[in-house]
Amino acid sequence: MPHKGKKHWQWIAETDVSLTRPKPSSKKSRKPAVPGSPVEACLVISRILTDDGKLLAEWFLITHVTEVDKVTIALWYYGYW
Repeated sequence: MPHKGKKHWQWIAETDVSLTRPKPSSKKSRKPAVPGSPVEACLVISRILTDDGKLLAEWFLITHVTEVDKVTIALWYYGYW
């Protein structure tokens, strides 16, 4: 993986996640927050490392894209930034 003109290692991990959070009630109302429907997604962690293991870059991505493998998604984000 080239990073700033030099080749390095890219480490990628992924796991399925379920995102939940309550829907906020209006400030004028004293009703409690109501849980919303969970959103199924995937957490992708990508790290760029030197040969000796020094961390050069790291990012955490949450995506709901299922048609593309997670390595490709990590590379898209790397190319974007």
